[in-house]
Amino acid sequence: MDDNNPVWVYVDDNGQVLGHCFCNIIDHPDAPHAYEYKTLYIDDLCIHEDARGQHVGKTLYEYVKAYAKENGFYNVTLHAWACNPKACGFYEHLGMQVQQYTMEEVL
Repeated sequence: MDDNNPVWVYVDDNGQVLGHCFCNIIDHPDAPHAYEYKTLYIDDLCIHEDARGQHVGKTLYEYVKAYAKENGFYNVTLHAWACNPKACGFYEHLGMQVQQYTMEEVL
């Protein structure tokens, strides 16, 4: 595990990888309009298709959240695509809420 890019892997009793979570540590330095804090950003949370609905994603997320709390992070964040309402609903079910919107116009 890289100190700035922690990775967790969910493995079943047979040694099969059922999911992974790649994270990045983001430091927000002290600024005139904010205070210094650390974010644990989930870059990729992926669950094997056959393991979905078996609480693998929830287990990984809860582990990541516990790690963040134990290590003094202010928050855990991720990006979820608006075109994937199932994923958005999953994250909301875990207790996450919308922090900001990113807008685009495809040219």
